Amino acid sequence: NQRADEATQRAIGQKNGAMFKNFAPALGATQAMAPAIEAWYDELLALLNRHFAKHRFLLGDAPTLADFGFIGPFYAHLARDPYPMIKMQREAANVYQWVTRMRILDELQFGDLIANDEISDEINQILSRMFREQFPALRDTVAQLEQWAIANPDTAIPRMIGQHNFIIGDSEGQRMVNPFNQWMLQRPLDFYGTLQGEEKSKVVHWLAQIDGADAIDIEINKPLARVNNRLVFA
Repeated sequence: NQRADEATQRAIGQKNGAMFKNFAPALGATQAMAPAIEAWYDELLALLNRHFAKHRFLLGDAPTLADFGFIGPFYAHLARDPYPMIKMQREAANVYQWVTRMRILDELQFGDLIANDEISDEINQILSRMFREQFPALRDTVAQLEQWAIANPDTAIPRMIGQHNFIIGDSEGQRMVNPFNQWMLQRPLDFYGTLQGEEKSKVVHWLAQIDGADAIDIEINKPLARVNNRLVFA
């Protein structure tokens, strides 16, 4: 295939970009929320940059599920688009190097995780803020989806079922209620439910330190499953 000229590339980019730009407000990415979102991203980059100055991966010297959970948006949305890529390279070079490492894992030698299952202060700060800001919206998602299921029996689950408030820092916005977020939430909750004895005690103690003790105790009465890439009630 011949490479399109610059004008054609720009036209294609503007057309595709407009589609995603129009969808952004449904995700809560509005002009009003932009300062809070950008400030949180700056803080996130700074914390991760300090962490990766000491460790090659999130939990030490080897990749774990934590790294694979974080890498998606960092690579797809933040390390490939020109502006966020340059910002990351300039302001958080250690984060950019981690993104690069995650793409060449088969070429690397790995070491040990941080001793005694310790988690760095920087990662704990990130998780603490996520619990404070994200879990209220997740709890509301679970509640709204349960009410929607009662009101709409035998109905296919749509991509969004309404709106709710969310907070970032001192700002409050609105975004769509996405049932997919409950399906994602069920995965750590299901694992948490399998823990017993000393394992569970350690996790409970750690969650209490990062504002997660109450947040993790969410009761889901309408669990979801994924069948043929569609969400259904289990």
